[in-house]
Amino acid sequence: MGANYNQTDGLKQIAEWSRWLVTVETAAIALIGIYYKIGTPINKTIFWVLTIAIVCLFVSIISAALLIISIPAAFQDIRDDEKVLERQTTFPVFNFPLYKLIIVQFLFFLFGVLCLCVGVIETFSENLSLKTACS
Repeated sequence: MGANYNQTDGLKQIAEWSRWLVTVETAAIALIGIYYKIGTPINKTIFWVLTIAIVCLFVSIISAALLIISIPAAFQDIRDDEKVLERQTTFPVFNFPLYKLIIVQFLFFLFGVLCLCVGVIETFSENLSLKTACS
């Protein structure tokens, strides 16, 4: 068997979506790493918010990897009447529809980016308040 045109296109779109999210997530983690490397003193709240961001982005990257690993098998043996999002993953331990991996990937991506934004805003507001206090 094999995937028909619509299924093939859907699987390609899912793979492309995951690759772009991983690219953005990797850049965000690198940004946080650079921030830590600079050695700017930060309070514990900002540290934990940025650490949670890294963990969430990492979980999203792992979800993307699991999703992308499942796609080649779907190209080969998806049934004509099977919907792409309802296609089961191909792992011996994990066996659930692709849409669940997509949801996990996206939710952790959103929460990671949200934590990154909160950390950046807190850092800027803390630095701004220190500058105005010193003036």
